[in-house]
Amino acid sequence: MLVLPSKWKAHASEWDSFKTAKENLNRGQRAIAESPVETLSTFKDLPRIIQRCVVKDSQSEVVFGSTSADSDVGPLSQIVQLVRTLDEQLGDHTPQKIMETSKQLQDIADSAGNADMQLTVSAMFDVIGTESKVAKILKLVSQSVTLCAVSFLKSTLTKDYMTKDVRTSDGWQIIISFEQAQERVSPRTNKAVDDFRQENQCKTSDRAPRSSLKSSQTYLLRRGRFGKRRQDKHRTLEETHSHEPSVSVSHVRKEQSMDSFGDTTEHFEFMWDVLLRLELGSLTLREVQLHVRSLQFDAVSMPKSKGRCLRRNLATRRVV
Repeated sequence: MLVLPSKWKAHASEWDSFKTAKENLNRGQRAIAESPVETLSTFKDLPRIIQRCVVKDSQSEVVFGSTSADSDVGPLSQIVQLVRTLDEQLGDHTPQKIMETSKQLQDIADSAGNADMQLTVSAMFDVIGTESKVAKILKLVSQSVTLCAVSFLKSTLTKDYMTKDVRTSDGWQIIISFEQAQERVSPRTNKAVDDFRQENQCKTSDRAPRSSLKSSQTYLLRRGRFGKRRQDKHRTLEETHSHEPSVSVSHVRKEQSMDSFGDTTEHFEFMWDVLLRLELGSLTLREVQLHVRSLQFDAVSMPKSKGRCLRRNLATRRVV
């Protein structure tokens, strides 16, 4: 009988825990995608997080979101605009049908008054159709998606650290992207997410001075906790990945350390996203990805040993 050294046993146990967490992540996200919208928190969440939504067409142009005039109206009217945008991008209905649906939804929004928003959104879904393609996309515009991903992070990459989400306007964004067939997609990058990252890479949270944070973002050339060794340091991270037309829903989040008594000496922040890709035709969930996008901390004040651990555990890469 082969007896493994204790060190090997620890690594095997760690890997088994990671695989279990990964399976739970995939299972949880698929449960959300396959559940009836009435059983989810969508009706409650949608008015609350609508301002965080961005829609990009197949040319990666913003057609709805924070960079347009859509954010100047109330949440119910924004939902109407979002539904119209998704209908237009899906292309299953005539312009006249889309306008009729939009008018019905706007009438519901205008007559809502001080009524409970959750009940109003429920009434709007009676018009949208709870089994429609739009509903299948909107099911993923829910906090449940991020909670499932956070559970994965807390049990794997950040299990040794106390962290919390960054509650700023750029701390959470939901990007719905219509993707063309046969386009170039890296398993470590997503254009919609990277555009958002470039727009916000110079921003930091109010918990640490902007000048004190130095980017430690790097592609590690050695084995990370859950990564694989890269033999060639000049090897490109871009790979061609062909797929049929699809729709991806990405929740981009910022996380930061919980600094005891306001001590920011060991403060760090990182950006991550969970991406759910749906087949354009059936809107069934095809794959789940989770990426770590960046890591920032003050390399001067951060203890070297902890800095090395952070760089290893939160290496910029596709984790799932």
